[in-house]
Amino acid sequence: MRYPNAYKGVSQIYKAELIAILAVICTGIGAILAIFGVGVADVGSEAVGKGFAITGGLFVIATAVLMIVSYILNIIGVGNAAKDESGFRSAMIAIIIGIVASIVAGIFSNKEVVCLLAQLVSKICDIMVFWFCIGGISNLADKMNDRNIASKADSFTKLIIGIYVVGIVLAIIGSFVKVGGFLDGFIDVAGAVCSIVAYLSYLSLLKGARDMLAR
Repeated sequence: MRYPNAYKGVSQIYKAELIAILAVICTGIGAILAIFGVGVADVGSEAVGKGFAITGGLFVIATAVLMIVSYILNIIGVGNAAKDESGFRSAMIAIIIGIVASIVAGIFSNKEVVCLLAQLVSKICDIMVFWFCIGGISNLADKMNDRNIASKADSFTKLIIGIYVVGIVLAIIGSFVKVGGFLDGFIDVAGAVCSIVAYLSYLSLLKGARDMLAR
């Protein structure tokens, strides 16, 4: 194994993304249970409805815990991979800036302009983390003469970044321009689809990179 730190780091990033998927699933289950609980309570079974609502709440708590674990594991993974590849060091810098921007947005939540600018910086940093991580994977693939992964990384860079940019633009349009009706729903769905496609593409690349580095 030529790059043990990179292998460890990419494996941790991959696991972090899988945990994030599990968190999203928990969110969906929790929401369904909560809605079902309200419906059951409305038709007269209040005790059963409360049971569903409590269970849904537990899934929401599980979501929060899983997201925290995923976030921390992702940072640790990037830090480990950075020991072998400089691209991940840039990703770590972007993560730190993003954290600072998120804190600023929270502190100045009552200052609309400052909050929006900080949120924009945070979103840009999220994109840059993907950009630098994919670039790091591409560099490692070149060093290991794995043209398959290198080619995938180069293609995914354009695909993932493009999709994320479209998703963010749609989200911004949805936040500031309330056109109502079908178009509003279409913008939300299109943004969600873009994010899902980009996420699955990134997950596929991480798995390929992990397998490559294991050799």
